Formats: sequence, C-alpha cells, structure tokens
Amino acid sequence: MKNKTEVIQKLNTKNQMHENAIKTLTELINSTQEQFNDISVKNKETYKEYVKSKKVLHKLNKKTNCLKGKLCKNKFLIEQLQSIPESESRSKLNSDELYQYIKKIEQLNEKEIYPFKFSYVWKVNYLYWKILHFSNKRVYLQNVKLPLSDSSNQSKIKKQIDKISKKIEESNNFLNSLFSLFYTSYHAKLVNKLDAMKKVSSSNSNNNQTANNNVIELKNVVKYYHTKSLATKVLDNVNLTIKKGEFVVILGPSGSGKTTLLNIISGMDNATYGETIVAGENLINYNQNQLTSFRRKNIGYVFQQYGLLPNLNVKENVEIGKNLQTDESKSIDVEQVLRSIGLYQQIKKYPNELSGGQQQRVSIARSVVKNPNILFGDEPTGAIDQETSKQIMDLFLTINQKYKTTIVIVTHNPVLAELASLVINVGDGTVKSVVKNEHPKTVNDLNWSMTFDSKKTAE
Repeated sequence: MKNKTEVIQKLNTKNQMHENAIKTLTELINSTQEQFNDISVKNKETYKEYVKSKKVLHKLNKKTNCLKGKLCKNKFLIEQLQSIPESESRSKLNSDELYQYIKKIEQLNEKEIYPFKFSYVWKVNYLYWKILHFSNKRVYLQNVKLPLSDSSNQSKIKKQIDKISKKIEESNNFLNSLFSLFYTSYHAKLVNKLDAMKKVSSSNSNNNQTANNNVIELKNVVKYYHTKSLATKVLDNVNLTIKKGEFVVILGPSGSGKTTLLNIISGMDNATYGETIVAGENLINYNQNQLTSFRRKNIGYVFQQYGLLPNLNVKENVEIGKNLQTDESKSIDVEQVLRSIGLYQQIKKYPNELSGGQQQRVSIARSVVKNPNILFGDEPTGAIDQETSKQIMDLFLTINQKYKTTIVIVTHNPVLAELASLVINVGDGTVKSVVKNEHPKTVNDLNWSMTFDSKKTAE
C-alpha cells in the first residue's frame, strides 16, 4: 500500500478540483434551466429547440452527478484510511492488530470494504459511470414529449427504455458481484496472512503454563478454514477451561463446530488465532511435526471407526499404543488394561474374530495403555448398538475414575451428557454454555431408549 498520508493528500487535491468543477457546472445548469423553462412555457411549438436544450441539461446533469459521485466516494475513502492505524498502513501489524483489523472488515458490508483496495477502483468507477449514464438516458427518454398521434415513435422510445433498463440491471448485478468477489478474496488474503503470522509472532510468548489444576485453557480462540480466495470462520472467540481428571462431554448439532474444537484441543489441528494451552503447551505455534510429537506424548484418541490393523491380534494392536509413549515408566501394562476392560480372554484373537463392541474396546485400550494426559472420543458410540454403547461409556467412566485420565467426548446426543462432570454446549462456532454437573449419573441410570431415539432423529 502507498504511504497513507500521500494518498490522503492526493484525494483532498482531487476533491478540491471536483468541488470547483461542480460549482461551475451548477451555475451553467441554473442558467440553462432558465432558458429551457422559457422555451417550454412560451414556445412549445419549437420542438427542436426544446429537445436541444433538454440534451444540454442532460449532459450537464450527467457530468455534475458523476463528479458528485467521485467526491462522495473519495471522502468515504479518506475516512476509511484515517481510521486505519499507522502501523497497519505500513503492513507491520502484529497478530493481535491484524485480527482486530479482520474483525473490523467482517463488520462492514461488501460495498463498504471496497475502498481498502485500490486496484478495483477503476472497474468500480467505470460501472458507476455506466449506470449513471444509462439512468440519465432513461430519464431523458421518459421525459420526451411527443404528440399522442405519433404512436410509432412512442413504441420505439418504449423499447429503448426497456433495453436501457435491462443494461442498468446487468451493470448493477456485475457491480455487486465485483464487490462480493473482492470482499471474499481480500478477507481470505488477510486470514492467510494471520495464519502464517501467528507461528512467528506468538512464538515469543513464554506464558504457556495452565493455571492451578487446569489441563486445557482456550483464550479467544478463532479458527478459519481458508483457501487463497475464501475464508470461513468456524470457531469464534472461544474461551474454555478444563481441569485435570474431568469427564467432559461436548454437545452440539452437526455443523456447530464441536469437531473442530475437539481437533484443536487434541492437537490434530492449529487454531488461527488465540491461545490453545493444553498440558502446559501453547499449540498455536506448532507445525505438524511438533503437533505429532505433542499428541504422541500427551493424547489418546478414540475414533468412531476402530482403525485396528487386521494382521495383528488384540494384544499386538494394543501394544502399538504403548510403543507411542516415549516415557516407558508412564505406560500401563497391556494385560492389565485388557483385564480391566474384559478382553483378556480374546487376547490372541484378530479383529475379524471380534464383534463391533469388542473392536471399539480394543481401540480404547490402545489409547489408554500409553497413559495419556487426556483421552478424546469423537462420537465413540455413533456406530454401535445400545448394549455395546453401555459397555463403551462404562469403560470411559472406569478409565476416568481408575487412572484419573481427563476424558473429553464429542457427541450430538444430550442423554450422554448426564454422565459428565462438565458439559460444554457448542453452537454456531461459539461456546453457548459450560455447565458443571455436581451429580453425574451412572451408565445404568440413563434412559437409553431416549439415547437411541435421538440417534435416529439425527440420522
């Protein structure tokens, strides 16, 4: 971007020229209008002179309106430029300033954002002029006075007016599409810059320790999914605290942002802005290798699909999880875990010899055996029957109570929330509520018929 002060000075100079030209044109219009009134009142029969004066007035008004439009647009542009911080105009914003700027952009409509980009000015000016030109021409044709008997010319004028109206509509549509195109591309450009910048600007922060007994702290977390030409906000200003040993259920309908939230706090993905402090590490700065290392050390993840290796037996599949723990002293004995979940008798069996519920329990054992700080479950009961769901949820509760593992489960089913000590409701990319459950129920206390009714409704 050019120096802001220089641009404002040039715009002020142009505005002064426009104002002088408008003043001169207004005087000409007034004098021409007087002559026109004389013709229209005293000499209506002199039709040619009447039309000539009408054309002169039309041209003068068109030029004046065009200048007024430019003047108004330049004044608005100056106001917008003056509202931009000096550091912003020099493209030296830090991540906090840039995100505040993006929020400001998101509050504007598509036409208000246009002045921030100079390369689009000539296209927009041309379209404004085109619309104004056709509008004035239409007004002129609508005011043409012809004898009632001259039906052929009246028909021609009507066709011309219809044709011009169509061109005005097309130009307006093109103008609106231009604004929309610029808005999305400019917004995406800023978000891409923010996403690239955060890894640099936030890496200097040393305040990565969670307070007190917290294992997860999210502060002003924002997440965009973006390409070069489009950015979509899926999480907006999320603040959240989860203590060690909690059993947490994240509730929300499809598209609410709950899975994105789970991916961020589990280290599967980066946030775009904010602080995501999990197990004492601020993940906002991490690249994919660092996230992989973080997950290996701290996280267990239970997917809806079991992901067992078909050529390995139960014990060997679970040992994969144990081998991910870099500190062997932290890992739990494989056979001990299999006994606690009731699968010790199947220790030599292969996945194709197990039921769906047994396979899910093996996948949970694989995550638990490395003794992670946090165990995440993404719809862990979404693809299994009622009896197996009871066993799986009971297993999660057992792990939470026996190993003091923090459990975080994402589901759309509100009945499962009755098992949790903390319930987080997510909707439209924000945390709607955080409810502390002082008296969690047991698996046998739940109304499982309601659970499966809600599952059918979601389907």
